[in-house]
Amino acid sequence: MSSILFIEPFFGGSHRAFAEGYARHSRHRISMLTLPGRNWKWRMRGGAAALAESARSRIARPGGDPAIAAPDALFVTSLVNLAELRGLGPASWRNAPAILYFHENQLTYPIRGDNRRDLHFAMTHAVSILAADRVAFNSRYHKQEFLNALPGFLQALPDTKPRDILARVENGLVLHPGIDAWDVPAPGGRSDPKSEGQGKGTAAGESAESPDRTLLWNHRWEYDKGPDRLLTVVRALRSQGARFRLIVTGAGHDERADVFSELPDAAGPHLAHIGYVAGREEYAGLLHASDIVVSTARHEFFGISCLEAVCAGAFPLLPQALSYPELIEPTRFPECYYRDTDDLIERLKHHLSRAGAPPDGLRDSILHHVWPEPARLMDDAVDALIARRE
Repeated sequence: MSSILFIEPFFGGSHRAFAEGYARHSRHRISMLTLPGRNWKWRMRGGAAALAESARSRIARPGGDPAIAAPDALFVTSLVNLAELRGLGPASWRNAPAILYFHENQLTYPIRGDNRRDLHFAMTHAVSILAADRVAFNSRYHKQEFLNALPGFLQALPDTKPRDILARVENGLVLHPGIDAWDVPAPGGRSDPKSEGQGKGTAAGESAESPDRTLLWNHRWEYDKGPDRLLTVVRALRSQGARFRLIVTGAGHDERADVFSELPDAAGPHLAHIGYVAGREEYAGLLHASDIVVSTARHEFFGISCLEAVCAGAFPLLPQALSYPELIEPTRFPECYYRDTDDLIERLKHHLSRAGAPPDGLRDSILHHVWPEPARLMDDAVDALIARRE
């Protein structure tokens, strides 16, 4: 058993769930060094200094903290400058092998409208890659997209181009994050929209006796997840007389003032729930209350929220692009994919008008994403890294 120091400068949302899931299921001893999950730009700029200061403070306490002072390996996520972190932190950090893990990246993350990409953030990634002993991505799609973007990034730099990052990324690992099984029954009361027709932050819905099927959209409320496309779909379904109930949940704030302010009026009595839920049981209730989960994403590095819903028994309708074909095999489950928004609307009308379970074998096909199996693969990667250093 080895001692792993998990360093996460953005300890919130899916990043926190990933860190805690790995720590719970790893065969190694994992200690956490984190910062709150906010101000991501400042985490990339100033996170290394803040984390190094936090480490020194913990080491200086009576009895010290050997897990911080002298770990066997570092597991660091990409919203921090790893080179700065190793330089500012304890001397042992410079010798401990480090895995740099990419949940997302700022070289290919979608930007809105006329906004220009800040290449300084991409340069932070490049320097961190050079400082790491091994790089890992949360999906093959993510790794390949990042690799495809690197030549253009290097071309945009004026000089002293760090070309070694290409080989390091090519040799990078793919380590899928784990998900929870959500094998708990939907709790009763206000957190179960099927039982009452209303929930926390909801608009009025149909009666409890309604046979209408429930549609779930459970993503970050941000541009890259396509909330405007959801609005188009909901308006089309309602105008065409489809019977359905709608649950919208997830985290984020950028879209609340526009798209999501229009959604209650667009959905009308079909809206069973809208709003973020912090509690695990309440979120599980929303998952288990849903028959169909939809992604309208423009971009997706992995797709935890859809896998969680499928694990809870929902039928997925996904764009046949991005990372999704890596998660659910299109040739085995073609009915889970749509071509464009018009196709999505037609498929939803079909599935909303008929009862039925997801395809045979669908849930079983994604169970390798459920903890603890992903933790075992991460542990194997850490063990190989430590052995290589010894």
